Amino acid sequence: MSDPRTVVFKGPNWGQTQGGFGMAREELTRLTGNGNGECNQNDCPNVYRTASGSIIVQGDLSEAFKPPQGEALVEIPESVLREAVRALGW
Repeated sequence: MSDPRTVVFKGPNWGQTQGGFGMAREELTRLTGNGNGECNQNDCPNVYRTASGSIIVQGDLSEAFKPPQGEALVEIPESVLREAVRALGW
């Protein structure tokens, strides 16, 4: 994924390794919100950028339609997406 505008919506087991998930939250650049990202301070949903330039979205699971095996849908308000776009300077 060389295009940094690529949005990645991955399922709940994406990146999972034997010891846990393949990427720690601390390895991501948080583009939105003002808390710790644990959603206990009304600071969710969030958008993150990976070191490779792809985008990770944290939000409420959506049941808009059934995604393919291994994928999940998340729903975020438009305002959160706009905040992420501003943070990236797009």
